[in-house]
Amino acid sequence: MKINCCWLYAISKYGYPPSIVDTHRVLGEMAALGFDAVELEGVREENLRGVWAARADLKKRIATGETSAAEVIVTCPWEATTMPVADLLMSQRRWGRTRCRKFLMSIPISENKTIGSMTERQRDTLAALLTAKMARPGSYEDVLVHQGGFARLAGARI
Repeated sequence: MKINCCWLYAISKYGYPPSIVDTHRVLGEMAALGFDAVELEGVREENLRGVWAARADLKKRIATGETSAAEVIVTCPWEATTMPVADLLMSQRRWGRTRCRKFLMSIPISENKTIGSMTERQRDTLAALLTAKMARPGSYEDVLVHQGGFARLAGARI
């Protein structure tokens, strides 16, 4: 049996509508309470614009090198949870659709897979490959070993 947590919990605790920061906070609280299903409510244009602004800021920080795509993949901040991995990769400087597709084809991850739905293993692998690619452009293929359907770093034990 699944029991949902109603969005009324967030409204009663943080007001209507809860800010983006409070929304993220309350989702963590609901998870800590043991709820695995939540009834969400997207309210008003200002809430939606807040999400878009946070994502635009994240993409800008990646493009300027202030933060790395690998760091975002590993830490998975709230603004990136529903972002497709291709959008995140293409926000890096000199990464277009073709480069992104070629990179993702070398590992079994779809362009449309969201950051939040990736397993820890997929996140770690993707971050390691991105870090290797940034350290020695064009050489990330050297560290790939395809085994068991997942890309693995040479010498890694799983």
